[in-house]
Amino acid sequence: MSWPGAVVSAVDQLCVDVPETVFDREAVFWSALTGWERAPSDLPQFEHLVRGAGMPLKLLLQRTQAGPAGLHVDLACTDVDAEVARHVALGASVVRRVEGDWTTLRDVSGREYCVTARSPSVC
Repeated sequence: MSWPGAVVSAVDQLCVDVPETVFDREAVFWSALTGWERAPSDLPQFEHLVRGAGMPLKLLLQRTQAGPAGLHVDLACTDVDAEVARHVALGASVVRRVEGDWTTLRDVSGREYCVTARSPSVC
């Protein structure tokens, strides 16, 4: 989707938040369920499931330290700062920033999600 200021963004990934104590069991489950192969990430808290050709959304598994298992949406965009500003203007609040990579926000009902620097053109 194109937005004012030539920013392009797209929902490109669902992230399954998994407590570290059950991560391997959960990863095996999602891999078997989808038929997608597990692949490591460059960050130790993440693992990708390699999606099939033509699949519009990616599935990312994230190890969490505490809290319940959950799921959140990731959006890819061409300009993280501009996209975050647009979300904040719509009522979201910033939770944390990983400069040059992603920003975690909280929507108006309190659910966290991420805006990432991944290219929306490869979604």
